[in-house]
Amino acid sequence: NLWIGVDGYGLARFDTNRQQYTYFKSKNRDLPSDLTVCSYLDSQNRLWWGSFGDGAFFYKDGKFTTMNQLVKDETHPLPTYIRRITGDDSGNIRFATY
Repeated sequence: NLWIGVDGYGLARFDTNRQQYTYFKSKNRDLPSDLTVCSYLDSQNRLWWGSFGDGAFFYKDGKFTTMNQLVKDETHPLPTYIRRITGDDSGNIRFATY
């Protein structure tokens, strides 16, 4: 699959086998943010996206999951502006923010 982030219009996934697009948009509640900035495929086969204003989220098994759904620590707010995502050999994921 080829994923394409379209500034302000969500994500498009092109299925190379079927030769067709599937679109994901926040107004349909499919996608946490329409302003994607970066992406990263981690060692658990999760496709991460960083957004401009809505934090980080990943796609796996047909579902988007936000960082806020994973991390329940209200004393340390999560960053909302994610510029880059990368990982290390131990499976840790690193986020570059504003």
